Amino acid sequence: MTISSLVKDTGNLPGDGANFIFSFSPIKMSKSSEIKAFHVITATGVETEIFEGTGAAAFAITVASFPGTGTITYPQDQVTPIPSTEAILIKRVPTQEQPTLLNNQDGFLPKTHELQYDQFVTMILDLQEQLDRCVKMPITDALVTSVEVNPGALRVADAYFKITAAGTGVELAGLSAGTSATASSATPADVSVSAGAAGSGTDFSRDDHVHLVPTTVPRLATANVWAETQTHQKNDVVCAAALDLAAVAGNIFDLTTGTNTVTSILTMGVGTIVWLHTDVAITFTHHATNLVLPGAVDIVTQVGDILCFYEFATADWRLISFMNGLTTNGRMTAPDYESAETSLDDSAQITFTHGLGAAPSKIEVVLRANTATAQGWADNEEMIFMGGQAGSTIAKGFDVTADTTTIYITQAASIELFDHTSFALEDITDSEYDWVVRAWK
Repeated sequence: MTISSLVKDTGNLPGDGANFIFSFSPIKMSKSSEIKAFHVITATGVETEIFEGTGAAAFAITVASFPGTGTITYPQDQVTPIPSTEAILIKRVPTQEQPTLLNNQDGFLPKTHELQYDQFVTMILDLQEQLDRCVKMPITDALVTSVEVNPGALRVADAYFKITAAGTGVELAGLSAGTSATASSATPADVSVSAGAAGSGTDFSRDDHVHLVPTTVPRLATANVWAETQTHQKNDVVCAAALDLAAVAGNIFDLTTGTNTVTSILTMGVGTIVWLHTDVAITFTHHATNLVLPGAVDIVTQVGDILCFYEFATADWRLISFMNGLTTNGRMTAPDYESAETSLDDSAQITFTHGLGAAPSKIEVVLRANTATAQGWADNEEMIFMGGQAGSTIAKGFDVTADTTTIYITQAASIELFDHTSFALEDITDSEYDWVVRAWK
């Protein structure tokens, strides 16, 4: 036998759905154990080594004589041929051995030597085939000075190969320990949007690499920054004379029990805006520089009122909005006192005990029809009087006075109202109307 062909494997021999015979010519095999075969799925490249034997998963070898070339039959049982989407690859893998024993004798047997030389060549060809599938540095690359991996270095579990920083070889590198990422706390720089600046960034880092997170702040250098403390988050705050809103997170607060008078609000940062919802009645005391209220007048809230303040200067708060939480028809707060329907009484004084603890700040007197009246008023329809002419004697009308405990209506001999149709003033019939009195603290 001589080795005249450098072919080491057949390459992929595709199936056709009919053929079972695959030739490995011109590759010469010294013995059957040198023949290695692989079944390949063409689309995925997944390969499985198959072995000589019997059945659907094995192959049979046909060689006239060893050393020599021939074919394999796959599958050996010749039941289901492989389709065109699959292939067979056959290669020679020589046994790494030298079995020839040369004895001192007169006869020279050249065939014995030739066979061993052939075995050496097939071994070399097999090693070359394996080398051809290895990753190698270009032979012309002058920068590659060493392909040793970290000579003498400690090997690290789960490490990986990478090109050295100098680009002259390869090295073994350990993966990151997986420490938590941290973001820079540096304040972003001001950016001029009109100038088209790209913005600034903060370093978002791990121990093995750095990412740049772009941060654009579209504001003037003198503008207030909406800080992380100014979040739309609601929390409860116990009411105190010096109200400490910075003690809890957020900008929306429910003022709960505590003192019922607020004289100042501690600083949260100039430009901060807060919304206060009152869960209890609270007095906000006007101060010219600390707690500026409209008209320099104290505010007494009711449950459900909402106040909006902003910090004009350090600890200098200004009320910019107020909404009463209890409203009737969107105009007027609910009264603190409302009387029952009370009959009219000409030329007499009628009293109403309001129980407000102080003289009312506002009184509303209503004539409410208790039937369809001669003046065209419907049952339960009201005629509102915002107070009479206190302290005078009125021939036709009434006056209203009040003190810290009582509201007084003093009727004249009669009361006149306009007729709905004729628009003429007419004396009313007392029995068709009732008094209703409302008062506010």
